[in-house]
Amino acid sequence: MKQSPLNSLMDQAFANTSSLYLIASQGNRSLSAYLAHVEAAILGGVDLVQMREKERVPQDLLVLGEELVALCHSYHVPLIVNDLVQVAAAIQADGVHLGQDDMSPKEAAQFMGPTRKVGWSTHSLDQVGLAIRNEAVAMVGFGPIFATQTKDAGPALGPRLLQKALDLGDSLPLWAIGGISLDNLPQVLGSGCHRIAVSSLIMEAKNPQEIAQRAKSLLASSS
Repeated sequence: MKQSPLNSLMDQAFANTSSLYLIASQGNRSLSAYLAHVEAAILGGVDLVQMREKERVPQDLLVLGEELVALCHSYHVPLIVNDLVQVAAAIQADGVHLGQDDMSPKEAAQFMGPTRKVGWSTHSLDQVGLAIRNEAVAMVGFGPIFATQTKDAGPALGPRLLQKALDLGDSLPLWAIGGISLDNLPQVLGSGCHRIAVSSLIMEAKNPQEIAQRAKSLLASSS
């Protein structure tokens, strides 16, 4: 297992082998409505939250990020920022999540400091292998497992490839991501993966607390 300085919230999240990770975008919601939606999801059992805002400039995200990190930390839930290392550092988020074409994990880790975690998106077994060997990477997203409408997500990899990714080793916590619903979640669980990252499942739900509870219950009952 990779050794890194402690971050109590992230270490707690890593230790949880049945983990629900929410990727949250504000969309057209007001700030208050967005925060209420995320709070309901946390009350339903979300273990980590990622702020993912692809269409907004970093300067506009500081207020949103400060509000979101305060909300998450009030429930002892870590906040990760997608891509924007400078924003993550400025709001004292618990980590940053990078895509394959973003800043390198090593550079991000140096910028963020030793107690903040770096996650990396992977889309093939080769990329998972690189993440395992990269000392700057603390967590991995693998997908898309199923077809998704997310831009540039790529083709669905499927539960069988997910199982192979898990079989590469247990040196990194790995979250399955992409097109996961309550209907196909049993397929993910059947691969042996009990950590999932979701967006539309919860962010598009009318009752995010209920949907989060149902997803978390499925994760917990199969672990």
